[in-house]
Order: sequence, then structure tokens, then C-alpha cells
Amino acid sequence: MKPAVRLIAADMDGTLLNEHSLVSRRTAGAIRAARRKGIQFAACTGRFPDNASMVMLDAGIEGPIISLNGCVIYDKPLGNILTEHVMLKITAQCAIDVLESLNEGYFIFAKNAVFARYEKNRHHSETDFVDRKEIKDRVKYYYGREACLDAVKHPIYKFYVYHSEGGHSLGEIREALDCVPTHSLTQSSANNIEIMPSNISKGTGLRDLAERLEIEPENILALGDQLNDVPMLEFAGISVAMGNAAQAVKDTAVHLTASNMDDGVAEAIHRFCL
Repeated sequence: MKPAVRLIAADMDGTLLNEHSLVSRRTAGAIRAARRKGIQFAACTGRFPDNASMVMLDAGIEGPIISLNGCVIYDKPLGNILTEHVMLKITAQCAIDVLESLNEGYFIFAKNAVFARYEKNRHHSETDFVDRKEIKDRVKYYYGREACLDAVKHPIYKFYVYHSEGGHSLGEIREALDCVPTHSLTQSSANNIEIMPSNISKGTGLRDLAERLEIEPENILALGDQLNDVPMLEFAGISVAMGNAAQAVKDTAVHLTASNMDDGVAEAIHRFCL
């Protein structure tokens, strides 16, 4: 007999969201149907919590948000912080020094602030929600080298380093970051590297939330598509890779569902929960 699902944890980009970065009606409907059965839903994303909150609110989805690859957990969209893990200042300063020496582009996600190295690459949360008061009231955006150098004065959660055409390869960037003390590395696409505090991942975030909700791993359904989802899939009792997932994710997960463009999350919820 299959264990009863009590919690669904889904990655956002490439999983919960379709090719238009939206939650489809079918997927939102499946989540609401599961919640009516008493099954909780949590987004588990690399996005920062307020950005993820807007996506969930627009889709009419309720539930906790595990954000920034496990660094911050909200109890609900635009809600209260349940847990948070910030980077040591020496880690953040060293990461900035390395990235500046490589001349690579990056974003820094701090408490209530986003810092971007290059102003031409404005963060999508600012451009997507430019007129949304909820974001404006909670998050400030800063651009340029001096702003990033000043970011270490803030509690920092995560760095997002993006591969630039003509720049260093991800392998070279990873190797350069080896000197950074007490950090964790992951990827959410083939063109980025994400730096978090030591021993923090979507897996630790899902564990922290499950403990608060008093839910055992065997009763968790987790869905993802990229390398940063692997720790979450390893923790959950029922692990599902999206049809569009990276091969390493498919190799980790026990089950496979349709792609994010074909409502793979809805398909998995109907299969395991409804």
C-alpha cells in the first residue's frame, strides 16, 4: 500500500510553472483539490520569498514557501518567517571578491533587498511586478558594483551567478569559488551557479518544514526538474521528476511525470493524491 500523502512540495520554475512562468488552471485546480482533502502544499524554490509569494497569490494557491533553496521559509505567501539561514560575512565578502575578480554577473539576495552587479540585467521580479505594491513595500533593488560591495552590511541569503557569453565557464567559476569558506553550491539551470550558506539546500528546507508540520518524509510528495531539487527529492518518500527534468534529476527520482508544459504537477497529484 502506498503511504498517504500529507504534504506536496513542488519546485517552481520548470515544475509548477509552465513555459509562460504561470501556474496553469489545471495545476492550480489539482492543488486546491488536494488541499480540500487535507493535504498541505508548499512551494520549494530558488526564488526569494516575496517573488514566490506573488506567483502563488496570482494563482490562488495557499501554503508555506521554502525559498532561496532552503534559506528562508514563509508560513504563507507574504507571511511570517518560520526559519532563516544567513551567510557568514566572511563567506559573502569572499564570494564577492572572487566574482569581481572574474568580472562575472551576479545577483545577491539579502533580507528585503536584491543587489544586481549590472543594471542592464534587472531582476525579473522587479520587471514582472513593477507596479505591484506588495513587492515595492517589502523589497528594495540596488544596482552596480558599489551597491554589491555594500551588500555585505546586510544579512545575505544567496548569490545567483549567471554565465555570460564570452565569460568564464561554470566549471571555471566553480573552481574559483573553492576558496570561499563555509558555503554550499548548486544549480537551477545549465547557465547558473547558486551560492548558499553551508549545509543549506531544498532538502534541509523541506526537512525543517516537515518537522514543524509533524509530517514524516514517507508522507511527502516532492516534484522537481533541476539539480537544486535533488536534495528535496532525496528527502521525500515519493520523489517525482518532471518530463523536462535534467537527467541527474530523473536518475534521482523514483517516479516520472509529464513536463511542466503538459501539467506534470497536476498529473502527479492526481496519481498520488486524488
